[in-house]
Parts: sequence; C-alpha cells; structure tokens
Amino acid sequence: MGKSIALDLNLVKSLCEQGLSDTQIGKRLEVNRKVISRWRKQLGIAPASKRHPAWDNIDQIKRLFDAGKSGAEICGILGLSHSTLAEIKKKYSIKGNFETKMSKEDVERAMQMAREGYMDSEIAKKFGVTDGAIFNHRKCKGITSLFDYSKVSKIDNTKFEELFHQGLTDAEIGNILGMSSDGIYAHRVRHGYLRESYAVAKPKELSEFQKQVLLGTMLGDASFRMGKGSLNPAITCAHCIKQKEYCEYKTSIFENLGAYCKYHKRNTPDKRNGICYEDYTMFVPSNPELINWYKAFYPNGKKVIPIELLRYFTEVSLAFMFMDDGSRTRSSIKIATNCFTREELKIFQHFLRNKFNIETTIHGDNGLYFKSKSFQIVKSLIEPYICNCMKYKIN
Repeated sequence: MGKSIALDLNLVKSLCEQGLSDTQIGKRLEVNRKVISRWRKQLGIAPASKRHPAWDNIDQIKRLFDAGKSGAEICGILGLSHSTLAEIKKKYSIKGNFETKMSKEDVERAMQMAREGYMDSEIAKKFGVTDGAIFNHRKCKGITSLFDYSKVSKIDNTKFEELFHQGLTDAEIGNILGMSSDGIYAHRVRHGYLRESYAVAKPKELSEFQKQVLLGTMLGDASFRMGKGSLNPAITCAHCIKQKEYCEYKTSIFENLGAYCKYHKRNTPDKRNGICYEDYTMFVPSNPELINWYKAFYPNGKKVIPIELLRYFTEVSLAFMFMDDGSRTRSSIKIATNCFTREELKIFQHFLRNKFNIETTIHGDNGLYFKSKSFQIVKSLIEPYICNCMKYKIN
C-alpha cells in the first residue's frame, strides 16, 4: 500500500465541537474534506452548517447586511464559512450588498474596464472587492465579459500546436511544457484541438515483447477498463509511492500506445483501517487490439487466467508478474495469486512445470509458492528483466 494518513478521531471530534466545517478541519489536518465528512458521520456529529449559532440569530445577519457589511465582512465578524452564509441567505431570502464597497462612480469606472476587455479578477483587484461583486455588477447592467484565456494562459499556443500535430498525447505535451495533462486537455478542448475518439480509435498493434509484459502484469496488478461509451478496453495499473520508478519503467514500455503515468491521491479512506493512500497509476488508452485480450481475461466479468493467451507467457511475463505481486520467502519466492481459483492455478502450475521445469505449491490462501529447489531456476530466468528498484524482492 502507499503512504497513509492516520486520523486522530478525538481531535476531529474536538474540532467539530468548536464549530469548524469539514473543509476547515480538512485544511487544518491536511486531509480531504470528504474524509472528514465520512468520519464525522461515523462519530454521529451533525455538519457545521447546522451547528453554528448564527442559525439561531438570523436577525443579526440581516442587521449586518442592512448596515452595509459585505458577505466576507459578516463571515469574519461571526466566524462563519462562506458556504454556511450562502445557505442562510438562500433559506431566508436575504439579499447581499455587493455594492457596499463601491461608489456609483467606482461602479461606472469598473464597468468601463469590463467593456475594454479587463477580467473580473483584474477589476476586482483594482477596487478591492471580490470577483463575484464585479460579476454581479456586470450582470445587472447587461455587460458581457470579454475575458480571453490567452491573457492568463501559461501555454505557448504556437509550441502547443506544433506538439499536438506531432501526435503527442496530453501527458507528453504536458511534460514538455511543464503543465499537467489536465491543463493541456482543457487548453486543447477550449481552442478546438480535438482528437479522434478512442471509441473508434485505430488499432495500435502490440509488439511481442509488449504482449509478454502485458500478460505478466495482467496476471499481477493490472486490469482492463471499459470507459463509459467506449467500445475498446484501456489498461490501468496502480503502484504505491515507493514504486514510482517501476510504474514509470512499465509505462515507458507501452509509450508508443499512448501510455502515461499519473500521481493519484485517494479521497476516501480504506474501509478496513480508515487510512487514505497515494499511488502512481499507469494508463494505456483504449485500443481495439485489446478486445480479444479483454474477452479472454474477463469472460464472465471476473478476472481469470486465460489459458489461450499462455502462448505469450515467457520469462519476461514471469518477471513482471513477480514484480507486481511477488515477494521473497526464507528459501524461495511466492506470488499473491489469491484472486484466481484453485482449478485455474493447477493448470498454471502444470504450465510452469512443462515450460520452465519450475515446481510450485498452492497454499490455503491460493497463493503460489515456488519450491526452494526451483528458486535458482526462477531467479536465473527473471533477474535480467527485474527493474532496479524491485531487485530487493529477489535478493
């Protein structure tokens, strides 16, 4: 598993009782607000918006608005979050005072800037108000924003266009321009640089080596995914933070298929221990060449050992299967094949014996253990293909 985040539930309870929102507690504990929400519910504590004393003193909020206070000022005075104040305003139909900080002359000058093409954030900064205040003034006066993303974009569009026409993926362009793949995607779609849909993507043939690697990692940590509306399967494979180098190495093997590696932080805790994990995930985009592989691995929606694909299984496959799910024992190695049935594993045992002269046993947890007399055979077969960061598993 990856890096964990342990929560002090007594501290969470104490902060809730102080009236802090899930977002405020999350920021203080450096945890996603959804994690706080989950544990707050298990502790039987109501959300902050229903606990704050301001809900029992609506007249005070109305008086503050009548006195010309802005929403931000009221939040500061009462210790409210902006979302809670928004809930109160909506429920009791309270109108905000977005004009209170600007004179009529200021408003006219601000609207003239809007007509000249200035962004709401630029105007707001000049007059010391929020973006929302300028937005509201524009709407009231029917002025359309002339906002231009090119004014704030960090992307050199000329360079982006050159890389796009080279057929590079969003992740590859992002690496070159120092941007995230999500940022490149947003820029591409915003400016009309559309790609061919993966649902009707052209097949990209796998090399023999890629087939050997794919078979090994599919028997390990990898899985096929059929996206919504997709006609073809994609590949995903997650590894813990410490195995970043291995994930990037595996990704490089499928680079010509559009593969990329991405950091991922889980928002929800593991149900078994209440811990959130981080990982690096390899993604290989949808490819019609993978349809038969998908059908072989998931004939009934559950992952199996595809006997018909074992013709691609070599020492390379064994190495990647071991790096994904293997570990060292006192005198040999084992692979966590617990998700497969005993009947499947018996066939796989027979295959290993016939092809490599490797003897194995199946334990009660359906883990595959390699007999000590076969250890040197296994080691000599897989060692040339073991990634440097994974060699600890075999030495």
